[in-house]
Parts: sequence; structure tokens; C-alpha cells
Amino acid sequence: MHIIRVCTDRVAGMDEIEYRELIATDATAVRNLRLAVIETDPESFTISPEAERRGSIEALSTMLGNFHSADDRIVLGAFAPVLVGMFGAECVFDNSRDSVVRLWGMNVQQAHRNQGIATRLIELAIDFARSRRMDKLRLEVTTAALDALSLYRKSGFTEVAVQPPVKSNCPGSLLMELSLR
Repeated sequence: MHIIRVCTDRVAGMDEIEYRELIATDATAVRNLRLAVIETDPESFTISPEAERRGSIEALSTMLGNFHSADDRIVLGAFAPVLVGMFGAECVFDNSRDSVVRLWGMNVQQAHRNQGIATRLIELAIDFARSRRMDKLRLEVTTAALDALSLYRKSGFTEVAVQPPVKSNCPGSLLMELSLR
């Protein structure tokens, strides 16, 4: 059972944002969010909109269900009232003595950016990691995602490694970490 369940932010002049854990029935909403973000920010992804559409909703639903039933991983979403932002997190152990929460899939629809949603999602990821007594948060971000890089740096993440491009037509990426000690 996860500690983080539901919280709501109210920002003057903006939509009320509800943050909650995503479950199997949210699979279509997750697909729609990913497609919207891939189409507005294709440089931030190694997958095309066509490839995303070919993916199975059933497989996505199963993955969300598996994450929901596990204590060491979570997928959180921001709703206004539809899903407008999300991230996934899972506890991993690397070759060092550190316990790490790997963040993935941080997405916020363009129309809902600059409202504090991504910052709040990062805060919830930190809460998740601390509640499990983890040492670090780690994520990978493409070097072309300048707004995301800025957000992560402002949130205290630092670059720990440069990853070469996966494909010749894709940018490289940075491995970033935030120490929780």
C-alpha cells in the first residue's frame, strides 16, 4: 500500500489539480497524455506518435495494475479534470551502496505547463522516495528537453553522466541525480 494517495492543489486563476496514483483503468488517459506530449515535444522522446499508438492499451493497463499492487513502485498523475501530467517511480539498487528511486515518464501537457504541476510531481516523487528511506532520485532526460533540464536543475538534480544518442536522429541524454541524504 502506498502512502501517497490523493492530494489537491488550488492555484488562483487556474484549474484545481488532483494528484493521485494511476491504476489500470487509467491506461487510455495515460496513452492520450503521452501522445499529446510526444506530438508537442517529439525531441524529448525516442518513440514516434505512430509507435506509441501501436502499443497495447491492455499491456499499459497491466503495467499500471502491477505498479499499483507493488510497494516499491508507483505511477502518479495530475488531473485537471483529465490527466494532464504524470511520472513513474521505482526503487532500484545500483552497484554502489546507494538505494535509488528511478523516475521515468515525466510528462505534462503543454497547455498545463508553468502552473507548478511538474514541480509538485517531483515533490511527490521525493516524498515517495523518502517514505522508503531511499538515498537518491535518478532520472534520464534528453539534452533537447531544455525546459525539463531547467526544472530538474531548479529542483536540485545534478548531472552525473552523459549518455550518447540511442539513434542517429535522436539527441543524447543526461543522467541526473538528487541526493536525499
